[in-house]
Amino acid sequence: MLLDKLFFIEREHSEEGKYQYQIRIHAEHEVFAGHFPGNAIVPGVCMVQLVADLLAHTFSHRYKLKAARDIKFLNPIATKELQYFTMDLTINVDVPDALYPVTALIHAKDKQFFKLKGTYLREA
Repeated sequence: MLLDKLFFIEREHSEEGKYQYQIRIHAEHEVFAGHFPGNAIVPGVCMVQLVADLLAHTFSHRYKLKAARDIKFLNPIATKELQYFTMDLTINVDVPDALYPVTALIHAKDKQFFKLKGTYLREA
């Protein structure tokens, strides 16, 4: 929903259940008109949605957050200061049902911005 609109994948790499994406932020996106004018900050809900979008991109299914054990917004992502970040995802796809444990981390320039530990449901 936000890929190719607010966020763009510049590079991606995967290895044994670990996925890494270099993400570019579209700093002129309309979401920043209200969050916050003159000092654009990526909304937390957009970071959470990005996890589902990257899962959909990677596995060709839609996903939604079913349960969050831990969500931390560690630092704001100000678009004036940061146009690119890295999203690391770890997912266990070897589970018997459509509920997948996911760990996500957004970081850039030796700084962490967002952490999530949760369960995503693969939609039919």
